[in-house]
Amino acid sequence: MGTAFYFVIDLEKAAAAVDVTVAGPADWNDGNLRVVRHGRQYDAGLVSSWHLMFTAPIAGQYTVEAIVDGRKESFVADVDPSQILPKVTGVDFTQAGDTAALSWTPVEGAVSYLVRLNIWTGSDWTRVTSEYATETSIAFTDLPIAAGDEPRMGAYVYAFTVDMANRQMLAENPVFNASRIWYEFSR
Repeated sequence: MGTAFYFVIDLEKAAAAVDVTVAGPADWNDGNLRVVRHGRQYDAGLVSSWHLMFTAPIAGQYTVEAIVDGRKESFVADVDPSQILPKVTGVDFTQAGDTAALSWTPVEGAVSYLVRLNIWTGSDWTRVTSEYATETSIAFTDLPIAAGDEPRMGAYVYAFTVDMANRQMLAENPVFNASRIWYEFSR
């Protein structure tokens, strides 16, 4: 469980580097923060970077700052740990041929979900698809599964307090709550 900070920037031209940092209350440990898309190049247009604290955050104000090719963008977020979403439960999985479906129990306060479906390759998990949903079920088709194979599969299921597919909503709500859990499906 954790709190996600979502940072949306509208780039007028391609950026060689976008670096994001987060500063929090004095007793906050930034070792609990994972920064996604740190130091990557970006094309022009809307770009986003999200940051997820894996442990319950300390209440207080956090400053999220992005340096885009030397230009600084920032915002301040008030974080309330009591508002963190619970993890998704009640996951049901079915797979037939190159299709799979997942469903789960609704999470109170969740607006959208993200499912990242993975297949075990014999030595490692490989993500085969990621999809956002506002409902509590999702179907995947045309998966890279050979006829007759019944591979070991797993999925990360995230719950969010915003619609992750709505970029405008994300720009207006840069701080939101999220939870994540891993489910493995044996055949």
